[in-house]
Amino acid sequence: MYSATGLGDSVRGFVVGGDISPNGNINVIQYVTMASVGNATDFGDMTEPKRSTYACASPTRGIIAGGYNHPLNVKIIEKFTMASTGNTTQFGNLITVIRDGVGLSNSTRGIFAGGTTGTNTNVIQYITIATDGDATDFGDMSSARYSLGGCASPTRGIIAGGYLSPAVYNTIEYVTITTTGNTTDFGDLIAGKYGQGGFSDVHGGLG
Repeated sequence: MYSATGLGDSVRGFVVGGDISPNGNINVIQYVTMASVGNATDFGDMTEPKRSTYACASPTRGIIAGGYNHPLNVKIIEKFTMASTGNTTQFGNLITVIRDGVGLSNSTRGIFAGGTTGTNTNVIQYITIATDGDATDFGDMSSARYSLGGCASPTRGIIAGGYLSPAVYNTIEYVTITTTGNTTDFGDLIAGKYGQGGFSDVHGGLG
């Protein structure tokens, strides 16, 4: 499986969607209990099979947004309660159909940055995780690109790397999650990277 998305709270870790060649995209949500060891367990399903989604979480809700369901990009935002099991329900929609960006959050706001529709974007969008509704424009990254990495603290969201043919980026930039506005330069990765994951010791799913 490839192009799945991860998120979690302080108890459970989730793997969402992805592509299983040659059968294509799947809609399955799986979870593990992080304090134990063992195989993943089925949680439920997304509204449709897809890969390359955005994902983020508050301490209670998991959020899945956008992605690719061959042959179309999608813009639906879905939600689920992480302490339970079951299928997702609709939260709202992204500003446009898009995939392959990065999602991050604090306990209140979810941020979705960059991505591609076939045309790459530098747009950052946000939602209030506790309140259903459509995404709102937050600001812009320094350049349009996709296949980014990211992570967050309760105050800052970090966006790193990415790809915009023919360039592989080493840029690290940040936003202050509680405000709106464009990114600010943070520093550089050791080398240009894309398709990477990111994580931190405190994020939206941990409060």
